[in-house]
Amino acid sequence: LPGGRGDRWEIRVLPDQAPSVSVEHPSAAVFVTPQAELPIRVSAKDDLALQQIELVVDLPGPSPSKPTRQTIPLYTAEDRPPKPPDAAAGDARAAEYRWDLADLKLAPGQQIALRATATDYRPQSGQSDARRLILITPEQLIERLGQQQRLLLTELFRGLELVRQSRAEVARLDDRFQDQGRLNQPDIDQLQGADLTQRQAARTL
Repeated sequence: LPGGRGDRWEIRVLPDQAPSVSVEHPSAAVFVTPQAELPIRVSAKDDLALQQIELVVDLPGPSPSKPTRQTIPLYTAEDRPPKPPDAAAGDARAAEYRWDLADLKLAPGQQIALRATATDYRPQSGQSDARRLILITPEQLIERLGQQQRLLLTELFRGLELVRQSRAEVARLDDRFQDQGRLNQPDIDQLQGADLTQRQAARTL
């Protein structure tokens, strides 16, 4: 430029990336009753600014290949994007929603697929993996919870038994050390095995 001081500036143009979005809760397929109230948590991020976060829900339709789609808005920003430097650091948001499934009037045996979408101001969109809701009766839910509790108790008892066996082995080796003043290599190997058993029990518990 005329009259300039010869300063040099490096300008880099970075591509505007599409938003990323994920459904944090539920984190996998889940069994629910038709009267359930389901908490949903979605997180989204964009390198500049998010304009919208939505839930896209596929409900049972006339046929399995033709679901009924609904959209639930979770977050909507202003019509204009934020000005720098607000946009320079990017935009990360979490949105929560409590979904009352009773309003859908669905029946046990049916399924719902939901995913989240996030849109920036370009507009570009990102989409999460789908989560599947499987509708069951209250009696089936109670049975499933009972099965999970039984499995949990089984693992708990197994962990406690590992702890008991490990402590008994350590006590035996301690008695031998008190009598002999030393441990031979097989004893040391057993002591290391007891330590490994305690670590396994800790992970189980």
